[in-house]
Amino acid sequence: MPDANSTTAQPDNISRIVMLTYGRMQDGNGSYWCYVAVKPSQYDRFMARLKAGTLDLHHYEEDGFGEIIISGPGLLPPPEVTRDVAKMFKANVKELFTDADPQSAIARKIDALKKKAENPTGGA
Repeated sequence: MPDANSTTAQPDNISRIVMLTYGRMQDGNGSYWCYVAVKPSQYDRFMARLKAGTLDLHHYEEDGFGEIIISGPGLLPPPEVTRDVAKMFKANVKELFTDADPQSAIARKIDALKKKAENPTGGA
């Protein structure tokens, strides 16, 4: 079993922050939505670019932010897409749209993994 304190337990290796972003098509005709998975270490940089309006989804992955999950035209994704994204990340749909601090949630998950690794039999 890998050591929970090793690099495998680093946030970027075990988690992503799922976000729904919006924008205008490059030609200016129409809007799009896009679910992205942001590496925890890149969250602040991602948010800074998003707020500044300089986030370029064409270079999202090569810029090291994480992965593009799915995107499409329009203002909002279809409900079934949102359900599929939540299922993919083992989350409740409502969890995708909370104002919770993602960094704190990741820290709690890592602590739980460390405890599980320290006591894999659950105390039995």
